[in-house]
Amino acid sequence: MFPTAQTDFGLNMLRHAPSSVSLVMSPISVIYALIMLHAGSKGTTMTEINSAISRGQERSLTFPGLGNIYVCHRMFSESTNMEGYYAVQRYYSELLDQIMNSTNGVKSRINNSFYLNEKYDILPNYEQTLRTAYKTKIERVDFEDADEAAKHFDDAIAKMTEGKIRNMLNEENVEKKFALDVNANYFTAEWKFKFDKSSNSKGTFYSSGGNKHEVVYMNAFNQERLHAEDDDVQVLSLPYLDTSFALNIFLPKNGFGLHEVRARLTGERVQSLLSKLEKTNISVTIPKMKIEAYLNLEEVMKRMGVIKASSSNADLTDINRQIKLRAFGPAHRAIIEVDEDGTTAAAATYFKRFKSKSVIVGGRRKFDAVHPFLFVITKNNIPLFMGQFV
Repeated sequence: MFPTAQTDFGLNMLRHAPSSVSLVMSPISVIYALIMLHAGSKGTTMTEINSAISRGQERSLTFPGLGNIYVCHRMFSESTNMEGYYAVQRYYSELLDQIMNSTNGVKSRINNSFYLNEKYDILPNYEQTLRTAYKTKIERVDFEDADEAAKHFDDAIAKMTEGKIRNMLNEENVEKKFALDVNANYFTAEWKFKFDKSSNSKGTFYSSGGNKHEVVYMNAFNQERLHAEDDDVQVLSLPYLDTSFALNIFLPKNGFGLHEVRARLTGERVQSLLSKLEKTNISVTIPKMKIEAYLNLEEVMKRMGVIKASSSNADLTDINRQIKLRAFGPAHRAIIEVDEDGTTAAAATYFKRFKSKSVIVGGRRKFDAVHPFLFVITKNNIPLFMGQFV
């Protein structure tokens, strides 16, 4: 299933950052930025993107909850396999609707934008694919005044993310470029079960053996919550008012075992744990969080096998056949805030195109997130945001 591949994609992004810092990012934001490249790519360039977002696995794909069912029994990594190409396109087109289908005051948005230097053109089929399959806003912009264009793009990103993401671009990102692919995500939701502020407590968070800092903990005592565990981690799932969305915390049973757990986790294992969540009577202690992160994706993409797209041999000829294009300087920024009422998270990605142990005390189970952990915000187990708190 694609959620497994998307989770692997996010875990791979996390593993390219040190385990000693707090971090948040949106794998789905980066995937949609890649998808806009994928729509105009051919040959090995397309194959590498397919492999990164599908893990190149042979499977029979069904898309529950996405309307019509599309089935593909081929290898996505075969460059001649257009069924794989259209399976990716179909899936991510319909996934947009699923992610943005929220109720009970939850806001979940994905915005795809393609800013084209007005001096150039793109092929009609590519433009149609972006508009119809990925609901992309296509805007022709004067790139000659690079500073003014950068401000225009930044204002658009800020608007898409309710002001959470600002100052993403500067004139160097715009100057002499063919186009900019921009994906911006925004998510805000209240908990189904809010934390009582009067139960908050100040306490110590143990980042590592010799490092600790004071935080504000949110507490819920002897409440029914969704919980699962295996030999290495326990998982707490906190639903939002629209219960198809949840914050899932993966807490290592070894207090300082985040690095090892992160190295061993796979998309399949994460999805398996989420499928095993059960209602459990449990006391919960988790820190309030506010994390902001900026990632330069160029090396991350190369390590994940997306190499051709940024090379001089990139085949992006389904975008424009007269100009030799390559992806250049991808970057990603994300922010998350978690408090007693709920969660707000936002992310933006762009590509330039260039000429604790499970504790039971007194018969009651406890989930004490007082040491480093991973977290994943999901929609029907599809990872929207991922990160680590250290």
